[in-house]
Amino acid sequence: MQKKHFILLAAGICFLIAAESQAAPGWVQQTSHTTAKLGSPYFLDENTGFVAGDSGVFLKTKDGGATWTRLDAGNSAGILGVHAVDSNLVYVSTWDSGKVVKTADGGGTWNNAFAGKTLADAAMGICFTSPQKGFVCIGKSSPFPYSNSRILRTINGGTSWDTVCTSNQWISFIQFPDAGHGYATGSGGTVFKTIDSGATWTASTVDNSLWMSGVFFLNKDTGYVSGAGGTLVNNTYGLTKVFKTTDGGSNWSTVTTKTFGIKLFFVNDSTGYLVGGDSMIITVSPAQNIRLMKTQDGGLTWQRIDPGTSRNINGVCFPSLNVGYVAGDSGNIFKFQETVDISGKNLNQANHAATGINFVSLNSFNGKLQIRYSLSSGDYNQAAFSMYTIKGECIWKNKTNGGLIAGPNTAVFPMGFPIAAGTYIFSISAANAITGHQVVTRKTVSLLQ
Repeated sequence: MQKKHFILLAAGICFLIAAESQAAPGWVQQTSHTTAKLGSPYFLDENTGFVAGDSGVFLKTKDGGATWTRLDAGNSAGILGVHAVDSNLVYVSTWDSGKVVKTADGGGTWNNAFAGKTLADAAMGICFTSPQKGFVCIGKSSPFPYSNSRILRTINGGTSWDTVCTSNQWISFIQFPDAGHGYATGSGGTVFKTIDSGATWTASTVDNSLWMSGVFFLNKDTGYVSGAGGTLVNNTYGLTKVFKTTDGGSNWSTVTTKTFGIKLFFVNDSTGYLVGGDSMIITVSPAQNIRLMKTQDGGLTWQRIDPGTSRNINGVCFPSLNVGYVAGDSGNIFKFQETVDISGKNLNQANHAATGINFVSLNSFNGKLQIRYSLSSGDYNQAAFSMYTIKGECIWKNKTNGGLIAGPNTAVFPMGFPIAAGTYIFSISAANAITGHQVVTRKTVSLLQ
């Protein structure tokens, strides 16, 4: 069987977008020691992750990409999907006969967990909800039109698979935001959903003029899908859309008609990334000019991001709000590391401090939070404090009125709940209620138990 490239190129599609933008701050290229086409980055945390690609290339890092180690997955076909249950147990899906390959020792040894049935089968999206229970999207890749597409399930770690969903539409990618709820995308504008842990699936049509590809759900109710299609004009698809639901897919709203994502990845409901572009043409494979784009307003608008290459970007993963990875052609892996606030606004390469206010220290003791900071003047009569996780979730906020002086200030608040040891983004703002003048400082802080 002829090997295909691994980003929906079975459809013979390609993306055409405008000239490359200036390199965005915060991105650094890493050394992959390969020139293969890479994609499917999957990170368990900011440091431990995997990247896979063509010709069975499979890479692992344990130090945030400072070093990448190539592992022999025992497969020479393109790897389309990766799901790591933990740093040892990893499943990958391949274009070769719909094969799923598994390692239980961090990549030292690999075993086939065969899922497809014929040489024409190809496996794309893969997702596991437990060490033993997982799902993979399988389809017949030739001849066109595609047929016998299905979702397969294993409950014994890939020893055997049963079919839980079949469709005449090509089922592309799959995601489970929790163990009970799952979503998959397909051609014909189709979105597939399960609410019983994958035992049964229902299909609904979001927009039958589109090939639905990207899928990402933040929880069982709120998620995004993306598609492209419509009438061809000058070999260009006339429709590119990203959709959002807040009720588990019962209703969908179009958040943009200017962007299409092969892959979607949202860090929170505001900040997300896609691999794709803003126009799409039909041509022979391989596709060209597939780029990275970012939204900071829940998908309403998208900005093209240049991590530092003119090569295709084929996959994206952000294990936290301020650390992310992309993988692309010619062995390219880029890492993003930058402190951002909850809205996704860049705060420069490290931390942000405004003239007039200075963060000194943050301590937790006896169920209380002690904040030390200094002000350049005594004109401020109110101070507000907020704490965010590195994923941008606000976990605490409070404020104090009066008593602010020029120089050192200390505020102490009862927390009411234990604070776990870890890294947080802490924000302090001081304001003058009469003049409206305000200064803000934000800093990445580490708390110990």
